[in-house]
Amino acid sequence: MFWYLFFAVVPVWVSLIVNLRYNKSIKSDDKAKRNFLLWCGIAMFLIIALRHQEVGSTDSQHYYINWEEMSLRSYSGLKEYIDISRFEPGYCVFVWIFSHIFPNAQFLFVITAFIFTISVCRFIYINSKDPELSFVMYICLGLYSFMVQGLRQSIAMSICLFALELVKKRKFIPFVLLILLATTFHTSSIVFLLTYFLYGYNLGIRTGILSIGAAGCLLALSGPIAAFGNQLFEREYEGEVESGGYVAVAIYVIILFASVVCAGKKRKDKDYAFFVFMTFVGAVFYLMRYTGVLIAERISFYFMFGQMIALPNAISRFDKTASFAIKCVVVVLSIALFAYRLSSDGLVSYRFFWQ
Repeated sequence: MFWYLFFAVVPVWVSLIVNLRYNKSIKSDDKAKRNFLLWCGIAMFLIIALRHQEVGSTDSQHYYINWEEMSLRSYSGLKEYIDISRFEPGYCVFVWIFSHIFPNAQFLFVITAFIFTISVCRFIYINSKDPELSFVMYICLGLYSFMVQGLRQSIAMSICLFALELVKKRKFIPFVLLILLATTFHTSSIVFLLTYFLYGYNLGIRTGILSIGAAGCLLALSGPIAAFGNQLFEREYEGEVESGGYVAVAIYVIILFASVVCAGKKRKDKDYAFFVFMTFVGAVFYLMRYTGVLIAERISFYFMFGQMIALPNAISRFDKTASFAIKCVVVVLSIALFAYRLSSDGLVSYRFFWQ
């Protein structure tokens, strides 16, 4: 557990050191902000890249073994591998190319760690008003734990983060092309096309009513939607949960409530509203785990990135003293939650690959 908790407090330590070094806040000085993300990114890269194959769910081991098989030329060619593999073609090509360059399967974690780190740090750099809080939320609220285990979907999520900036620039064709690329790693990423239609609105009564109405319809039709998804993707995802996940639901509710209540003049800021709507969609998909199929929880992770921008940007609207006090409370609670969840997330105990 030590290394996870160490990683969770890294953003706090790095923020203090960088602020002292530059005598400027990472929230206002671009050079300090980039320096902060550099060191946090290095820590993130190392803890993901150097982990043992048995850390996390058994999926990591399956991917690890698959890489070894490719490096040993277990298949006659790429086409045969794609034909018989249960993985999407983009991931097959990815493994085929890099496993022949780097036969050691540990490079699977090294390369994916690089992809995850660049995408997350870039996303925070461009969008967050408080990169320290955003990084803590990324580590502690579930995204980090998922991304080091659901490897194929995590690559797709990273691609989607790059596509997100095209939404704000209203570049539809490049956005769609990137999402299609993401689907070659995990077909579920097709749902991220929704984000293009979340941008350009204000946080008002009208949009609030429409959003709640759309959410109600989606939850009511979750069964047929799940059946359609299974048919479309040729899967058989089924089953729902009747309990659990209440902390995650509470986090969504608190972040959405705080983002709307604290919006003020930001209600008309399309970027601000965009991440609130993104968080709202994530909450709806998460709730579908109770009414449709459990796989909806995995879909919600695509939109969960909205949390780590919506809340920090909302808190940043307060004066310096108030925002600092609120941030301290959020950071402490986030790290405590992370520590509490570790045993159930399958991450304990952390081991380096040489151990």
